This record gives sequence, C-alpha cells and structure tokens, in this order.
Amino acid sequence: VDLLLPPGKPQPSSDIISPFTWPCLAGAASCRILHRYKRKRNEVDDSLRELRELPPLSVAERRRREAEATKRVMSECFLTERFGEVPVEAAVQHLCSGNNYADLSPVQKLCILRVLVEAAYDSQRVFSCVEDNIKSRITASKALDNEERRAKKEEKEEKAEVEARARERLAEEAKEALIQKKRREIARTNKKTHEFTAEFIEGLTDEDIAEFDEESKAEFEALPGPSSFSRSNVNAMVAKIHEEDAFDTDTLVVLTLEEIEAREDDLLSGMNEELAAYGDIDAIYQRAD
Repeated sequence: VDLLLPPGKPQPSSDIISPFTWPCLAGAASCRILHRYKRKRNEVDDSLRELRELPPLSVAERRRREAEATKRVMSECFLTERFGEVPVEAAVQHLCSGNNYADLSPVQKLCILRVLVEAAYDSQRVFSCVEDNIKSRITASKALDNEERRAKKEEKEEKAEVEARARERLAEEAKEALIQKKRREIARTNKKTHEFTAEFIEGLTDEDIAEFDEESKAEFEALPGPSSFSRSNVNAMVAKIHEEDAFDTDTLVVLTLEEIEAREDDLLSGMNEELAAYGDIDAIYQRAD
C-alpha cells in the first residue's frame, strides 16, 4: 500500500483510507504482492539454473511458467479453481474494478486475507532483520570507538611512561658524567698533593664524591632535574630506548670489517699464547693420544 501512496502518507482518519476505499486498496496491494512473489520465484529459478549451469528457458517455457506462476504462490489457497479461474486472481480483479468486498466468495476472501497476512509477515521479518542489522552496526560502531579510545589512551600512557624513563635516564647520565669528571679531577689533584692514599681515592663512593668539597656540592646541586631537559634531548633518548627495547639490549656496538678481523686476530693470538704455555705442542698431542 505504501507504494501506491504519495511521499506524504495520509492519516488513518483521512478519506483515502476508509471503509469505502479499503477494498480497492486491498485489491491493488494484493495485486502488487502477487507480482512481487512471482518475480522473486522467477529470479530464484533463473539463479538456480545458472548455478547448475543449465541453459536458460525458452520463450515457450517462460510463458508456461508465467501461466502457472499463481499456483506456485501459497499453493494451499490458490490451487482451487472454480469455473476455470484461480480464486485469488478473480478476487484481485473484482476488488481492483471497484466492486464490493462482500460480493467475494469465502475462498476468495480467504485468499485476499492470506496474501495480505503473508506480506505483512514478510514485511515484519524484513523490518526486524533491518532493525537488528542497524542495532548490530551501532553496537559494533560503539565497540570500535571504545577500542580506539582505549588504544589511544594506552598509547598516550605508554608514551608518557617512556618519556618519564627518558628524562630519568638523562638525569642519571648527567649525574654519572659529573661523578666521573670529579673522580678524575680528584685523582689528578691527589697526584700533585699526595694528600690521600690511592686506596682512599679508589674507595670513594658517589656520595663521597658529591660531598667531597663545597665546589662539588654546588655542582651536584646545580645538576638538571628530569623536567629540565629540552624536548629534542628527550626525543633522542626516547628513540634510543625504543631501539634498546626492539633489540632487547642496553648497548649496541657497530663494528667495521677491519675491527672484526682485528678482534679475531687478537683472539687467535691469545689462544696461541695459551697453547704455547703448555710446552711442546707435539708432545702434548702424543700424550693425549
């Protein structure tokens, strides 16, 4: 019925939908429903023939299929023929001609109601399927949005954690570099003054060096904190941390071919020296045999 009405649907209490117009609308709706069911069954037939690689129907076969199409639609109501005509087709023709619904036979009334109920049931199933698909799509969209927000949150937290690690590491490296510098300065000064023994200098801890004199205290107090480093230094350290995590190591040493060969030569010479320390090599081999 919706296909017969304009885009602006009338109200149920209007003159278009009334007890006087209902028979015509029911007949027109039944006619369109039958045409749709016939077309869908023809499409199914053609798709099955194409699937089984059968040749298409000839013109005569199509005409015979069209002649028997009404009997294939809800056959429990439409197979009964009276005076050589199918009840549903006669009922649809009767109503579309503007005649009274009460003039239909009980079988014809049953056929009209059967068509309308079947179409209403199919429409309800289609509507339910579409509604379920819309709800599923909305649910999936919300789940995707939640997953994206969770991933962004985790990425943000991970980025903040790595950045904090980078700042802490920069502060530790700055402190370690200052400690090594002050340790070398103390050692050079002690060589000139001989104020402390070598054992005392070697036993100095990091805390001892930081509290060694007033100048050392001032320098350690002036060390930059984790929040004092620039963004470029932090980004460089973050990239270094990512490389360490990727290679599962703290230090990467890149060697040239010459350096690798030099290391192998040193290793070979050390092994030869260790072997020479055992004495005569031939005698050792004979003793082993």
